[in-house]
Amino acid sequence: MKEELRPLLKKFLVFAKNNLTFKKPPKLFLRQDTANQKSIFGKTAHYDPHQSSITLYVSGRHPKDIMRS
Repeated sequence: MKEELRPLLKKFLVFAKNNLTFKKPPKLFLRQDTANQKSIFGKTAHYDPHQSSITLYVSGRHPKDIMRS
């Protein structure tokens, strides 16, 4: 699934950069985490302002749900 998402996320980052007017896009990580997937209150995404990075949790999620995160 990661390989299917990468080109879509790249297109979205270009769109977001142009329309949200940020200068430097964050680093983006796709994380497989089956323990997180099993938790009813599992994480969907996490932003780390110190590293300027976003981690998307992808295990067991539909691609459009991941894109919303």
